[in-house]
Amino acid sequence: VLEKWNLNDKTLVYFTSDQGAHVEEVSSTGEVHGGYNGIYKGGKATNWEGGIRVPGLLHWPGVVQAGVHIDEPTSNMDIFPTVVKLAGIPLPKDRIIDGHDLMPLLQGKILRSEHEFLFHYCNAYLNAVRWHPGNSTALHPGQGLTAPPHREQGTQCVSQNS
Repeated sequence: VLEKWNLNDKTLVYFTSDQGAHVEEVSSTGEVHGGYNGIYKGGKATNWEGGIRVPGLLHWPGVVQAGVHIDEPTSNMDIFPTVVKLAGIPLPKDRIIDGHDLMPLLQGKILRSEHEFLFHYCNAYLNAVRWHPGNSTALHPGQGLTAPPHREQGTQCVSQNS
């Protein structure tokens, strides 16, 4: 469709997910329907790598080089500042934006993610923080936070298996 309407070179396509596979999914009859997260522990609704580490596939001919693998931590919170910057609109000044513009990383202008910390939320609650120190290639595992005791039944982002 993009080629048909001559929009291929003018459109950034970004395919990603907000979480890993739901590996704990079991039907009412006991059949396991869960996904697969490879070597990563955990899945949807967990703070483990299998719950939060997902690929991002980008396509934008002439702007983002094809076939490049970037192994740096980014976040779905980066989509907003990236799109706003591409649109030539200033970011809001009345709030803190946790995300960063991805274009310098995607175009090879910088080699490191701008994230020192990555925040993982469950609904409105901060669930974990990961540290990506500036002098290291390491990404230190998330530190789980204790959920507030006043959550309503059925709104917890925890796993029985974690």
